[in-house]
Amino acid sequence: MSKAQNTAPKKGRPAGQSRSEIQLIGYLRKTALVRQLNALKAEGTIGHWWAVEHEPDEDAKKVHFHVRMVPPLSRAVDWNKVVERVQEKVPGEDLPRRLVASAKAVNDHAEDGLLYARHDRRYCDAKGLAKAHYDYPRSDFLTDDREWLDGLWNAADQFTPAAKRQSAEDLANLLDRHPDTDTRTLLRLCLVNGHTKGTFDMLCIYRDEVKSSRRRKAEANPDTDPAEFDPWADEGKSLLDDWPDIP
Repeated sequence: MSKAQNTAPKKGRPAGQSRSEIQLIGYLRKTALVRQLNALKAEGTIGHWWAVEHEPDEDAKKVHFHVRMVPPLSRAVDWNKVVERVQEKVPGEDLPRRLVASAKAVNDHAEDGLLYARHDRRYCDAKGLAKAHYDYPRSDFLTDDREWLDGLWNAADQFTPAAKRQSAEDLANLLDRHPDTDTRTLLRLCLVNGHTKGTFDMLCIYRDEVKSSRRRKAEANPDTDPAEFDPWADEGKSLLDDWPDIP
């Protein structure tokens, strides 16, 4: 999964260089913004970009763009230099219009960044974010590559809170059937499905509870194959009872 900007220098890489993505707010006018982002793409400085115009809200008190840029494949980018290049001098204004950091921290996954920029109502409700406008449509988004954006859009739909909870329930159902799933395999499944360490930790606890439940039933019924036991039968427990919201 894609990651948001990480400013920590990496070994063997000049300070300021990063292979991570970056998401910002821009005050440039649409024509100037698109022209400059396309120029960066054409020269190979960035790999992809998308942007969407927003009405004023708590992020910015004026009309603005949410902008995300992706580095070229297998290349590091000095985002400080790139951001400095994207600006527009508007007649009658003393300072050029620029890209600036968002007032709200964007989660490191590209899908979360897109859901945030979409003001997806389900996402915002789960995060406790009140917005003046919700659910900006796909057609509002500008990009260098519509097919790439469509793929990202569809992937982001799997990162909504409801989708992530369903995914966690699916993994818990898997553990019901295969409680001997090793920790490394469970970790890989969580990473593939975009879950946080909190969800991984909860699933590890759940797996251990399944094992304990089966062991108790096996001790009470030594002639029955433990694999045939419903781990929660007769215990009044349902799947993911008492779990907090899936992170």
